[in-house]
Amino acid sequence: MENTEKLLNVLSKRNARHKFKELQSLTKLTQVQLNEAIRLLRLERGDLQFGKYDKTYWLADRPTWYSDQTDISKGMPLKGKFGFVADMHLCSIAERLDVLNDAYDDFERQGINLVLCTGDMTDGWHEYRNHINFTKCHGDQAQALYCIKHYPKRKGIKTLTIGGNHDDSYAASKIDRLSLVTHGFHHEGKEIAGRDDIVYLGQYSHYLIFPQEVRVHLLHPRGGAAYAISYKQQKRSEEMDRNARPDIQLSGHYHVFSYLYLKGTHFVAGVGMQDETEFFKRLGFGRSIGYITCEYEIVKGELKTFTVTPRFYPD
Repeated sequence: MENTEKLLNVLSKRNARHKFKELQSLTKLTQVQLNEAIRLLRLERGDLQFGKYDKTYWLADRPTWYSDQTDISKGMPLKGKFGFVADMHLCSIAERLDVLNDAYDDFERQGINLVLCTGDMTDGWHEYRNHINFTKCHGDQAQALYCIKHYPKRKGIKTLTIGGNHDDSYAASKIDRLSLVTHGFHHEGKEIAGRDDIVYLGQYSHYLIFPQEVRVHLLHPRGGAAYAISYKQQKRSEEMDRNARPDIQLSGHYHVFSYLYLKGTHFVAGVGMQDETEFFKRLGFGRSIGYITCEYEIVKGELKTFTVTPRFYPD
């Protein structure tokens, strides 16, 4: 904690904004000590910021303490792979558990131990008129229990997920099902244990910090499909602050794969894992089925290479 206090003292000074080497000089800490102090300070404070382009650290001046980022850099390799899944809609009569299990089997074969998910792990109920007629399980606990039992579990693989619009029932029961999946609950006289291999990061948006300040943004956007598959990603790119851009943005919701590299950010829209439902048919939405493997290499604080390999299944 002494090293964290040294770092905090430097950053708490008026208009303090420093690069890593400047912080080393001011705190008299080694590279390893400073990296650990930064990681620990992030656990205590949500206002510790890092600028993508000017490479500086500072404490944000904002009225509320709020954090939507998690530092997972400790122990992560500078060169490796992770899995990316989205929109499984478990409990839907159109779910594709075969594709989901294939994905985790493939990740296991590749030696992947980290899977990122951008939401809609469950299908929900009352999401739209007559939706309840097309689900296997009715009720929040029933759907959470189904997910606990059927979501793939592979030794050594951890899944980090955000929630999508189908994962909560705030309009109806005001329950967040992914919280039940990860924390467990009391059901029909029994204590149901949550899944310790699934980590719930919150609803709709979360930032992950990879080694050397490389940022990955998990996003579950809203709205219907656009006239062009890549339009939503292009629009998001235009509205991003230059110094706060993530290196990678993974998004779900639309069930259609798209990859773009714009202004320093890799935009990857995830593939869904749900067959065509009556909802897709009525709205005329296209969709794809499958999963994605991502390979990366970080060199001197930069994402040197990033390769996206989707696997598609027939409709």
